[in-house]
Amino acid sequence: VQPGNSGGPIYDSGGNIVGVVISQLDKRMMEKAIGSLPENVNFGIKASTVRQFLTSSGLPSKKSERTEEKSTEQLAEIAKNQALMVMCLQ
Repeated sequence: VQPGNSGGPIYDSGGNIVGVVISQLDKRMMEKAIGSLPENVNFGIKASTVRQFLTSSGLPSKKSERTEEKSTEQLAEIAKNQALMVMCLQ
């Protein structure tokens, strides 16, 4: 997870959103706890949890069920057309 990626979609190989990025493992804390430095450990929440939140907030959501595996380029195009920034301001 890179800075600014939290809230971004997590895709399966078919281009379906299966989750949303929320955080990465605190490496320093884990190094103190287990004595080694883990890499690339990230966390997300399930897309179904996001849909429940949207529904309970009165917002529409749509579930796609693509089954054909996509190339990296196709996945990038899907992501480009689906992702957008949402800002909450007071």
